[in-house]
Amino acid sequence: GPLTARRDGRELPLGPRKQRLVLATLLARPNTPVPVDVLTDAVWPDDPPRTARKNLQVYISAARALLGPAGDGGTDRLVHGCGGYHLRIAEGELDTLRFG
Repeated sequence: GPLTARRDGRELPLGPRKQRLVLATLLARPNTPVPVDVLTDAVWPDDPPRTARKNLQVYISAARALLGPAGDGGTDRLVHGCGGYHLRIAEGELDTLRFG
């Protein structure tokens, strides 16, 4: 089915298609740094625009605001480092981990 996310029982508006592609790519590799070039290829598989890196940063920023802090109560859920982005997912937060 389509990508959905919930917080406190309410479905979150995941934004435009390209932002959802970024989230889906990060969720496919939870708790693992995803290189910027992998994210870029997920969003623009054929020919990324010159502004791809800047656009990607906009999608990441919007995703951070949408997802809020990690379940531990204060640390960022979506962090930058090691040449990519890392989405922190706690046990029980992702269906593919829970039921996979």
